[in-house]
Amino acid sequence: MEEWDYLDEWHTTENINFVVAESGSYTLACGSKLSVGTVGNVMENFVIVHFDEYFQNVPIVHSQSQTYNGGHAVVTRHNNIRPDTFEVKLRE
Repeated sequence: MEEWDYLDEWHTTENINFVVAESGSYTLACGSKLSVGTVGNVMENFVIVHFDEYFQNVPIVHSQSQTYNGGHAVVTRHNNIRPDTFEVKLRE
């Protein structure tokens, strides 16, 4: 786990929750739709991401960096979330 640079770098025991999903589009038992995928070459400028399918409503988007390149913590930021696209960038 990465810690923000301004913190004290000291940790106690932590619980980590996670979800594992294969790339693709799914319909859950409750009827909700789930779209899972990866996007490459995301940097400090927004990149447009296209969903595999069109959502009837504006979806909730969750993203996370899956690489380690350098010593600074990084988060993803979203913009212009629509039923067919959204924008994502990295913030270090």
